[in-house]
Amino acid sequence: MSSPMTGKLTIQRAKQKAEKKRDEDWRAYDGEAKEIEERKELLLDRVAEQLTQDTETSDLFTITFEII
Repeated sequence: MSSPMTGKLTIQRAKQKAEKKRDEDWRAYDGEAKEIEERKELLLDRVAEQLTQDTETSDLFTITFEII
């Protein structure tokens, strides 16, 4: 026969185990979220760099004509 204290102890351990898992999952989520933010920043930096690139035009050929 289990005493009320044993039941409380079992419940307390289950609660601690659930809290530990929650904390581990949150740390994993937070790490992934930070990595995603870093990748977004890199992507935005690349886009900004492409938008500021100077373009240069040069003539490939010239057409001349005369109206008679």
